[in-house]
Amino acid sequence: MDNYENLSLDQLDGLDLDYFRRHRSNGGTSEFDPSVNDISRARIEAFRRERGACFLGNINLYDKERDNPDYRFTPYTGQLVHNFEYTLVLPTEDETLRTLIIEHNRPSATFDSKSVWRGIEQITARVQEIGGITLTWA
Repeated sequence: MDNYENLSLDQLDGLDLDYFRRHRSNGGTSEFDPSVNDISRARIEAFRRERGACFLGNINLYDKERDNPDYRFTPYTGQLVHNFEYTLVLPTEDETLRTLIIEHNRPSATFDSKSVWRGIEQITARVQEIGGITLTWA
């Protein structure tokens, strides 16, 4: 495991991008190079260190979270974050984003890939608008 703890969020974002460039041919991640997992955890910590507040969330909800209309973001206080546990790092608990995520995860009678993709685009646009970031796991 590399030591990423003293790097800035900008430096870690650069490492995240470099990772994708190295693994471009196989879709962007590699189970043989899980370093992006450590980079993602370091990005969470750097985000909190540099921005003060830090909340974690997901685009896709599963099990109990999916059925919970009161879904909330998780405050990050330094706790262990497992691979694939979260996909979003946020500076605030944004109600608009929370509503978009709940709507995106609402069960529908039929699968419509255009609607799913539109929901993901709306969510990621809102994450960027409020100054959040997305995470990558391998």
